Amino acid sequence: MTPEDACREIHQVLAQLPVFTSASQVPFADGLYFFYEDGETSPHGPAGRVVRVGNHPRSNGGLERRLRQHYS
Repeated sequence: MTPEDACREIHQVLAQLPVFTSASQVPFADGLYFFYEDGETSPHGPAGRVVRVGNHPRSNGGLERRLRQHYS
């Protein structure tokens, strides 16, 4: 698999997930998050280019707090 194929596959998987526009919409307390930049696209992700990937801090239930930091 080429890097381009891998990137395309990642975008295809992410496209199946819900998109939240605020931290309060997220219905779970822990997990990974992916951010897209408005107006940015790529050949592998025409619906949006992933600009940030992260996870919650080491404390349980820290995802919403971490997302609030990014949204502000």
